[in-house]
Amino acid sequence: MKGIEEAVRLADDSEYGLGANIYTNNLEYAMFAMENIHAGTFWINDPLTDNDAGPFGGMRMSGIGRELGIEGLDAFREPKHVHMDYRIEAKPYWYPYRWPGSPAPKPAASGKPAVRAAVAAKAAAAARPAGKPKKKGRR
Repeated sequence: MKGIEEAVRLADDSEYGLGANIYTNNLEYAMFAMENIHAGTFWINDPLTDNDAGPFGGMRMSGIGRELGIEGLDAFREPKHVHMDYRIEAKPYWYPYRWPGSPAPKPAASGKPAVRAAVAAKAAAAARPAGKPKKKGRR
């Protein structure tokens, strides 16, 4: 070989890319080869040691996708957002808009007096005509 560039070009000149290995004590050569050789696994000075926590799979004609590791698990799952309320009841915030003259929405019932009072206060505030200030007093 005339240099690292030629060695890497020849090593990468394949339609396959399952794994590649380099032996060197030169970190620049190792990093250059790792960045330029298209292989699913790239070993530096330690060929064929596997780690089940890392993804395994090839590039080019050596396959698609990965197995093992988080990347392998991602191929078998599809994220989904789920929202659940443990109470089945109409909520006052479902319909925040009212037609003029329509009654104020009733507050949702709650098992806790503090929550019930907060919901009732919100409903009362929503029912107050605009521009009319809230009465000051004790809480």
